[in-house]
Parts: sequence; C-alpha cells; structure tokens
Amino acid sequence: MGRSFEAPFEIIDYEPNRRYAQRSTEEHPVAITMVFVYEPLSSDGTRFRPRIEAEPGGFFGLVGPVLERVIRRQMRTNLQTLKALLEGREEVPEPVGER
Repeated sequence: MGRSFEAPFEIIDYEPNRRYAQRSTEEHPVAITMVFVYEPLSSDGTRFRPRIEAEPGGFFGLVGPVLERVIRRQMRTNLQTLKALLEGREEVPEPVGER
C-alpha cells in the first residue's frame, strides 16, 4: 500500500530441498508465517507451493481484505521475478509498488 517495513523473521522449520518455514518475530504491523514446500516433478522441474498466513494488527486489521490483495499481488510479482531470474531472462516484472 505504498509503504514498506522491516520485519525480523525466525526459521521455524527446514528440510533441505523440501520445506522451509519462517515467522515474524514481531507482531506489528502484521504477524506473518510463511511456509514454502518444494516438490520435485519427474523431468519438468519443481513445483513450488507457498503458504502465507498473516494476522494484521492495528490499522491493518481494519483493512484486512485490501491487505490480502496487496500481499497476493506482491507474492505473484516476486515469484514471476524469481522465475525470470532463474531462467536467465533479461526482462523482469516491474515491482508492484511502481505500477
């Protein structure tokens, strides 16, 4: 929503090449838990399944549905950027906040 903030995270689960999970260590403005699961596919690569749980506090609790859309859009852009970088493409999606 046009603002950025820093949120320290701690690793809560890690299984090499399979699973990675982290959660924010501070609840303000949003307490977040992220779980990333990687599933090898036959010869097609890897399936990536992210799950993000957020508990907005204060002002962000009032704008929960809007915040969810913003987070989904940001995650989609981040994943498109990661894919482009891993594939060695020169064009990378424009950051969400600069559209």
